[in-house]
Amino acid sequence: MTRSLTVLAAAGAAAALSLLAPLTAQAATGQFVVLTATGQSYAIQNPPAFKCFSLAWEGVGANNRTNATALVYSNAQCSGFATTVPPGSSTLVPNGYQSVKFSS
Repeated sequence: MTRSLTVLAAAGAAAALSLLAPLTAQAATGQFVVLTATGQSYAIQNPPAFKCFSLAWEGVGANNRTNATALVYSNAQCSGFATTVPPGSSTLVPNGYQSVKFSS
């Protein structure tokens, strides 16, 4: 009887972990390139999902070479007005952006 309970408990724990696995943050694969008004570019390689990247410079263009959707924000805390940059696309952000966050 004890062995049956141990097996059932282990199976239940494995099932619970398999349900939680999709909820963990995954890193995007690829590179996100920030373009500045002075023509310089900076890259973020394989960014983790849901992490806010505050930029030391203001971006005016974005080239999303990752497999995740990027949101570029007008302020440095990933809040406020956001522009969506789908995977594999580029966009200009005329009013600039100061932070970026990626979906999974």
